[in-house]
Amino acid sequence: MRPASSSPSLPVSFERVLVTKFLLSLHVLAAIVAVGPVTVAASMFPP
Repeated sequence: MRPASSSPSLPVSFERVLVTKFLLSLHVLAAIVAVGPVTVAASMFPP
């Protein structure tokens, strides 16, 4: 029997998928929060 900490097998663990989805969601939210104020500030000045 292989130890659980050996090289990752093809079926990915549920925890790993959950963490990946969480980090992806966090990254998307961070991008929205970072771009939002820049967009609002740019829209205050006419072209």
